[in-house]
Amino acid sequence: MAAGWTLETIRNKVRALTATSADALDNNAINDYINNYYVFTMPFELKNQIQIAFIDFTTQQGIDVYESPVEGVFLTNKPDAYADGLRMDYYQDPSVFFQDWPQQYNTDQPFQGNATGSYPNQQTQAFPIIIGSLIVATEDGLQVLEDNGLGQFVQTVKNGIRTLQKNGSGQFLVFEDNTIPGPGIGVPAGSINYLTGAFDAEFENTIAVGIQCVAKYQTYQPNRPQAILFFENKFTVRPIPDAMYAIRLEGFINPQPLDITVSNPAGKPTLQEWGQCIAYGAAFDLFMDRGDQVAAQNIWNVLKRFETVALGRTLQQYLNMRSRPTF
Repeated sequence: MAAGWTLETIRNKVRALTATSADALDNNAINDYINNYYVFTMPFELKNQIQIAFIDFTTQQGIDVYESPVEGVFLTNKPDAYADGLRMDYYQDPSVFFQDWPQQYNTDQPFQGNATGSYPNQQTQAFPIIIGSLIVATEDGLQVLEDNGLGQFVQTVKNGIRTLQKNGSGQFLVFEDNTIPGPGIGVPAGSINYLTGAFDAEFENTIAVGIQCVAKYQTYQPNRPQAILFFENKFTVRPIPDAMYAIRLEGFINPQPLDITVSNPAGKPTLQEWGQCIAYGAAFDLFMDRGDQVAAQNIWNVLKRFETVALGRTLQQYLNMRSRPTF
């Protein structure tokens, strides 16, 4: 029985197509051409041949942002998304997402300066708080505590010295504050309880008596997620969950590099009919790197044929499917 297409047979095919000996390029170098085409080029030239997979993760109470749980998977432009089996609206544009689910800030005046830098046992008027949204600062903005998303503050301090810059009308305008470095600047301090709105504010410098301090933050009404944003390889859900929910989306599997592993001892591609396409794609890239445009064009013409072969199984499946309305 024929061995079919393996990493070795594909590598031998690339050598034959490009007349490349082991002295010119060793096996590792040829493997790099094969895998660069197979993993990074072929999936985007032949999107239809990539296998559809489910992307599953679970939410946590009060958490709205989640890292992508699966390596080597990317989403379709409009995948179906579900929370506990109920359909969600899917977004890829954050401007549209936050237009539909606005980011609105509350402003409180929780305390005044008392000639110290420590203000424990403070409380926001509204809660729960969206993680990463709480800012506590003096009213003049010279000392600022920013929520680091991990239940602590990170501090920025301004020295109040402003540089003046003359504009085109001969007037002087405030240009910017200068930041003072200090031992506590940028170091996590204080604490935040996002569910209850309680926080401890620990400033680097003392705050004079009577200086008003303000707190800005976003609140939410927890519920089952009904919308999901995929941006910068992260998922953001709205409403923010009130409990654990099972989230499921559709995506495409990005092929893993061909290699000799326990689960794939021959280094076979996902589908055997992809073998010729991978070999010709790697040969094309090799000729392009050599600057041999004529040979690359000859390979390209044949590559198009084997791309059609690689798509054959998927196209046949599409022929057997009936479209149906989504309403």
